[in-house]
Order: sequence, then structure tokens, then C-alpha cells
Amino acid sequence: MNTPITESVRRTLDEMQLSSLEEAYQYCMDRGIDPKALVMDTQPIAFESAADAYTLGTALAIFRGAKQQKKLQTSSVKVFRRAQNQAASQNNAKWVSVTAHWRLVC
Repeated sequence: MNTPITESVRRTLDEMQLSSLEEAYQYCMDRGIDPKALVMDTQPIAFESAADAYTLGTALAIFRGAKQQKKLQTSSVKVFRRAQNQAASQNNAKWVSVTAHWRLVC
């Protein structure tokens, strides 16, 4: 890839902990997406810099999506645990109520 690395490209690569556009391309390929092929299939006369830009954008979208997915999974686990704790508390409260009522009746 012959596209010059600008400051904004460097910041984007740093965010993903990648050191080059080649690594960004490999990051996409490892996830089953070939951004260069998508660009060239869509516009066969596209400049290589367009394919590089699309590669960087695709890698960033995958990266941020993965981070967001991880956050959602972590949040889901916390919400599920909170719901379990609330359900357990409600069941305990019902049990105490029934036990107290039974003692009053007997």
C-alpha cells in the first residue's frame, strides 16, 4: 500500500493498535472481509488510495463494533445478574411473608 500515512491515519491506526495499512488490511481479511476486492469490484478504475481508505474505514468499523459488542455483552451480564438478584430478593420476601402468615395462623 503506497498511501502516505497522515496524522489522522496514524491516530486511527493507533486506536486499533495497528502499525500500518497492511495490518489493517490483514485485520479485515482475518474477519472474512476483503475491502480491496469490494472497492475494485465496485469501481475497477479506483485509485489504490481509495482502496486503502476503504480498508482503514472497514477495519475501524470492525474494531469499534467489536468494542461495542463487548460492552453490550458486559452490560447484559450485569443486567442479568441484577435481575437474578432482584428475583431472589422477591422470592425471599414472599417466603418470609408466607412463613410469617403461616405462624400467625397456627
